[in-house]
Amino acid sequence: MKISILDILCCPLCHGSLTLHTRSLKEDVVVEGELKCSVCGKTYPLKNGLPNFIVKPCLRLSNRIQKLFYNIYAPLYDGLERKLAESLGFSEEGLRMEVVSRMDIEKGNTVLEVCIGTGGNIPYYRKYTGV
Repeated sequence: MKISILDILCCPLCHGSLTLHTRSLKEDVVVEGELKCSVCGKTYPLKNGLPNFIVKPCLRLSNRIQKLFYNIYAPLYDGLERKLAESLGFSEEGLRMEVVSRMDIEKGNTVLEVCIGTGGNIPYYRKYTGV
């Protein structure tokens, strides 16, 4: 997590401001550490540069069930998607290449894909961004 992003983050529980405690820093990126809320005192770990804002008591049963289904289905998803595409007469790889090529991505651009799923598009972004 870049240190500069701290200005736009807040506690997901009470919306209080967060204080950064670093354990591992690489240039201006925090690799390991934690964020602590100055209001409610809740601590959020930072691992591999990513803050974990999951608040388990806030997860409803439906969230837990969806997570269970995703964890079961995710390892099968890419293979099933590929077979479905073939049965419909096109290649999944060709479709991904076509979509990414139409995004007008240039070297040095940054791509944020929300709801990335299994990350199947990442190899296609690399061609343009050098990730």
